[in-house]
Amino acid sequence: MKQIMKLVGIIAIVAIIGFGFASCDDGGGGGDPSIPGGNEPNTDPCANGHNYLAWTAPTCTVPGNNERICTRSDCGNVDTRTTGFAALGHDWEYFEDDALVLPTCEENGHGSRECTRIGCDVVEDDMDFPALGHDWNFKEGEHWDATTIPNCVETGEEQRKCQRIECEKTEERELPIDEDGHDIIVVDGVAPTCTKNGYGTIKCDRDGCDYTKTGDVLEAINHNFVDHWEVIIAATCSATGTEQRFCVRECGETGNKQERTIAIFDCEYDHWVEINASNITDLTKVEIQRETCKFNSDHFNIRTVPLTEYITLKTENSLEPVALKISIELSTGSSAMTTSNSGWRQLRNILAAAGKPVTLDLSDSTFGTNKAFDTGTENSYPKPGLNNIVSIVLPNTAASIGSSAFSGCSSLTSITIPDSVTSIGGSAFRDCSNLTSITIPDSVTSIGGSAFYYCRSLTSITIPDSVTSIGAQAFCGCSSLTSITIPFVGNTLTGATNTYFGYIFGAENSITAAIIPASLKTVNITGGNSIANNAFSGCSSLTSITIGNSVTSIGGSAFRGCSSLTSITIPDSVTSIGGYAFNGCSSLTSITMGNSVTSIDGYAFQNCSSLTSIDIPNSVTSIGEYAFDSCSSLSSIPIPDSVTSIGRSAFSDCSSLTSIMIPESVTSIGQYAFDGCTGLTSVTFEGTITSTNFNTFKPFPGDLRDKYLAGGIGTYTRESGSNTWTKQD
Repeated sequence: MKQIMKLVGIIAIVAIIGFGFASCDDGGGGGDPSIPGGNEPNTDPCANGHNYLAWTAPTCTVPGNNERICTRSDCGNVDTRTTGFAALGHDWEYFEDDALVLPTCEENGHGSRECTRIGCDVVEDDMDFPALGHDWNFKEGEHWDATTIPNCVETGEEQRKCQRIECEKTEERELPIDEDGHDIIVVDGVAPTCTKNGYGTIKCDRDGCDYTKTGDVLEAINHNFVDHWEVIIAATCSATGTEQRFCVRECGETGNKQERTIAIFDCEYDHWVEINASNITDLTKVEIQRETCKFNSDHFNIRTVPLTEYITLKTENSLEPVALKISIELSTGSSAMTTSNSGWRQLRNILAAAGKPVTLDLSDSTFGTNKAFDTGTENSYPKPGLNNIVSIVLPNTAASIGSSAFSGCSSLTSITIPDSVTSIGGSAFRDCSNLTSITIPDSVTSIGGSAFYYCRSLTSITIPDSVTSIGAQAFCGCSSLTSITIPFVGNTLTGATNTYFGYIFGAENSITAAIIPASLKTVNITGGNSIANNAFSGCSSLTSITIGNSVTSIGGSAFRGCSSLTSITIPDSVTSIGGYAFNGCSSLTSITMGNSVTSIDGYAFQNCSSLTSIDIPNSVTSIGEYAFDSCSSLSSIPIPDSVTSIGRSAFSDCSSLTSIMIPESVTSIGQYAFDGCTGLTSVTFEGTITSTNFNTFKPFPGDLRDKYLAGGIGTYTRESGSNTWTKQD
């Protein structure tokens, strides 16, 4: 059976017990001997007023109290009330299903229903409901309409109708004979009217009536008002109404109309409606329900409870956190917000007492300028109350997030930081193990050490370019992190020390890359001038690295051992690639190199065994020793006209290389330059290299050096596996 969802909780509007105590000051004359009794203390404990318990509110079945006793000792005064304490009765709502048959005025119904009052969980399943009975009363009381006016010989009739919309039932009753209801005619003279005398002889013209009257003066017969009032202005719960009646003789004379006032009637309320508090401004009084008068929407009742009880009620039958938008003064004075500030302390205590998960929006709370959002000075965590916050939106004027502000808040999954924040303190979000995402605004310039320490659920983070320093271990233990965007590599934007990527993960030096999360795959570097030596050395889990356009140099061993890196784009801003820069990047398949690189230092791409191609820009003038050594998948490599020298073993053991063109610009080739290139079968020389600059020790496989020195410019080929080269015509 489908049941209408409702908030269930026990709120008999719990009495808030407030005990008070008499003042320690003297009563009466306060010790002034000039006042009678002034030398004697006032012994009346309630001289300044009684202290009563709050009234107990009625429930559906239990009445509230109608008397209460002063709680001060030796008083015993009793306060009473005469209304407002009767049991409310159930407020039924039927389950709308196929089995429901609603009761009518005269017929029983059948089905299920539940009481909708918050605090009552009574449900009646599969039962007969008694007929409702007719409702004969208007709001101003029982109302009959005269359908036949009685007279002097005949009775009349009046009728009333059931007020239920779906019922057409009417009832009739007899109006007694009106002994003054004659139909007067004149025998001679002038007949009297309702307000004027007559004379002569008159009689009733109705059959069966023998009324006659003779005289020199026949007194006015007065207006005949049947008890039939017509409502012309209906009464409401906020204004009186008016009803009127007329003389049945339709005389039109003065006084032929009577009016009277219809009294204001009590409000009639529909079901209580649950209120989701959209903006809580008073932590001690939160609206939970409202009922509106059927006749005047401006008339309503509100039930309120303290915020602690509101949170409890909202989570009674739900696993979802309670959404709270709080607009209060969080701090005062010029100091940072701490537990000593009443607004924040009160809210924290409430959250701790409720012990339920909440989402907290403080964006509209007032907060002083240039103050740190600091949750307190406790060194231990989780901190009371804060550990129940699932998500939080900080005040729009918070200047910074203090050290350890949210440390240990293990329930926190998200936080919104306003643009007013310029710094995030050390350990600010330490051990927020359920924090999955965070957006750091462009206003932030510094992130303290261990700021996100062991945020194990954080999957990605973007640090804006406005940040110029990141403390040690800022992201240590973020074991679920898959991507990160950083404005520079290391500790500071311009610093000369701690310039390695592992610094922000807790590595003590550049060779402890193992501390970087294995889950981390993508790094986006948006700024900085350089990537220092060993910056990413040994980061074997990284698959993608994007280098920003401001970077001008890539240091030695910068990405050495990044064995999962599959591709790299070197921007046009980079002018130099240091030795061993990408050494051992065994999964690297392609490299896009910018047009500003002038040199590729030794060992730069050594052992990039998956590299299949590379475009060397025209800006490069030299290829260092072992630069592409053992790139066993490299099948082709265009050497631009700008290159003048090819270093020792630059392409040694590139076993997939089948052909190579040495441009005219090349004037020297080092030893073992192409040694071990077992698949090489065609080499074209476009320029002249002297024997002095053409190293004698195995620059190419077989006898190619000797054949070239003898044959000069041209293309030389060999059979696969042969040591003998032949110049082509």
